[in-house]
Amino acid sequence: MKCLVVDVEASGANKANPFGQSNQLCCIGLFDGVSYTYHDIEHSSLPYNDALNLVAQAISRCEVLIGHNLKYDLNWLAHYIPTLSISNVWDTQLFEYLDSSQLWVMPSLTDSLVKSGLPAKSDLIKTEYWDKGLTTMQVPAPLLREYNEYDCRGTYNLYLKQLDRLKPEQTAL
Repeated sequence: MKCLVVDVEASGANKANPFGQSNQLCCIGLFDGVSYTYHDIEHSSLPYNDALNLVAQAISRCEVLIGHNLKYDLNWLAHYIPTLSISNVWDTQLFEYLDSSQLWVMPSLTDSLVKSGLPAKSDLIKTEYWDKGLTTMQVPAPLLREYNEYDCRGTYNLYLKQLDRLKPEQTAL
């Protein structure tokens, strides 16, 4: 099965709500289990139409689109790529919620990784930027790329662990 992890980083008022007029999509990261690609959207002043086309092509070719709190990423993608076609999705956050008998509401990626025996993600951007009132647009590009790549790779590894935990009754349609 051809899987693809997507993770977006956004900036703006209202906690980077994709429906806020002044909010911006900084970047999109994609990871297929082997290769990671980073697409600068509005983090720089470069044109980004080609990047959006590449993202749309990659997503259209995958069989399962994976993300943690995927509805957030999908809303951003729909805002920037309204014609995007997506087949199947796997939300690692939703899996954790359902696997906990609906007791673990909105588990973070870090908490989900640790629970699955995977390394926690760095909180450097949170502590050095967001907690100090800075936005994602103010995070240096190399640091943002590293952060996004870890999210993509971590989400993919979490997905693999979740497949191992999947019960037969959870696969019934």
